[in-house]
Amino acid sequence: MAAFAALPDPLTPGLNNLLVFYNNTNSNINLVKRNIDEDAKNIYKDVPGTPKGAVGNPSSLTAIRWNNLVQVFGTDTDGFVVRLSPSPQYVSSDAIVSLDVTDPTSTGIASTTDGSKAWLYFFKRGTNKITEYDLDVKNSTGLGYSPDPLSYLSATYDTDERNRWIFFQLGQDDKDGQIQAVNLDKNKSYIIPGSVNSKAQTPIAAVYANKRFYVYSVNAKGRIMRSYSVVTDKGLQFTSVSTIEGLTVGSFSQLAVSAGDGFNYLFFGSKPDTTGAFPVIDYKDPHQSKD
Repeated sequence: MAAFAALPDPLTPGLNNLLVFYNNTNSNINLVKRNIDEDAKNIYKDVPGTPKGAVGNPSSLTAIRWNNLVQVFGTDTDGFVVRLSPSPQYVSSDAIVSLDVTDPTSTGIASTTDGSKAWLYFFKRGTNKITEYDLDVKNSTGLGYSPDPLSYLSATYDTDERNRWIFFQLGQDDKDGQIQAVNLDKNKSYIIPGSVNSKAQTPIAAVYANKRFYVYSVNAKGRIMRSYSVVTDKGLQFTSVSTIEGLTVGSFSQLAVSAGDGFNYLFFGSKPDTTGAFPVIDYKDPHQSKD
């Protein structure tokens, strides 16, 4: 499973540079510095001779800038939630997901930060509920939400209202696999209209930018679907999903998104080419005009 995480390069602010992290076929984390104004052809590739790493497969990746560091989190081959960069470090002895095929749960991990505090989200082993781990005080809290146990997760922070948000897929049986958005600070939930068309265990990527939430998922044909928030006389709502034509996400790939100046930048693995390689694609999705 190809996992991705992306965020602006803090060393070159204002230059449209992004740091893109992804796991490679040798269980390591690759890092590419991506200038979104330049052609991305052939920049995503493994370095020959790299020793085998300890990143789990399947895994998820999430990256935040916190404590003056770019920090990347994922799971190792034993299912522990670990900080992978800048140095390997276990998050907590009880921060562990299930890799048991007889009791499968998702290896989905998400994170967000308000600049001073930071939070991780994952499915703790032995539960079907999302755990929130406060990286600042090193404390975990079980959240009262029960997504599909195989759901991937995404999280973002509303810098205007100063609220934490998480996004996940509901069960296929009772909720038809719809995407749910939750404002954790206000304990308010929203169903993304049209997300019933999401494939089972869809990748999910969400970001807050330009005073809107943008939520991306994938349908059964591998096409990326997009919804964004609008403010109406009834308050905040989400638009029905629309399909971004011409983009196909490989069945093995997850999604990552990072906000830039006027665009969101999406990263994912596409369908294999004629050589059997899986090209990494990045795509600029324009921001919607403000309400």
